Amino acid sequence: MSEKKPDFFIAGAARCGTTALWYCLKENPGVFMPKEMLLKEPAFFSGLKKSRFNKWADYSELFSAADASHRRVGEASTAYLTDEESPGRIHDYDRDAKIIISLRNPVSRAYSLYNWMVQDGYEYAGTFEEALKLEEMRAHKKIPNYFEPEYYHNYMYFHSGLYYAQVKRYIDLFKKNVLLVKFDNFIKNFEVEYERICGFLGVEAGPPR
Repeated sequence: MSEKKPDFFIAGAARCGTTALWYCLKENPGVFMPKEMLLKEPAFFSGLKKSRFNKWADYSELFSAADASHRRVGEASTAYLTDEESPGRIHDYDRDAKIIISLRNPVSRAYSLYNWMVQDGYEYAGTFEEALKLEEMRAHKKIPNYFEPEYYHNYMYFHSGLYYAQVKRYIDLFKKNVLLVKFDNFIKNFEVEYERICGFLGVEAGPPR
């Protein structure tokens, strides 16, 4: 039996419901995704090497339990949207891959990201306003570092919310194989949006097993 490999990617954006989408899709009988939260974002195709899965053997092992019952195999790594190299790397790997991008009001997303960074101990700025003021200085620093140990773009609260160029990189390469999801629609009209996402992937939107 040939090895099942990832053929769709949830590329972000961070704090835009990608975890909720991962929870739903990993329970869909026709979809295989890494089941554990610690394995949710392998970021293998990130040129910034946020990932600890830098070798193909380690990365492909994440999908070793996928079998013929899984019509789609995928993963969710929010670094793929902000990292300029990721679209090209994914395209080199599979030009027919399906890409899902979830977007949220940039202001709400930035504040949610700040709160998460503070909660997990990655952000030392005492207020959101202070973090925004630090952004210009941080843009020219080498991150991660001792004081800023997280992914570089997670400190770019304003700039990482400028979606146009990030999304365009995928549409230019993958054309109609890119699906945009609005965070608010996904929350307010979950069943409709979930069915639309499953239709895009070509799997049934039935009850999870």
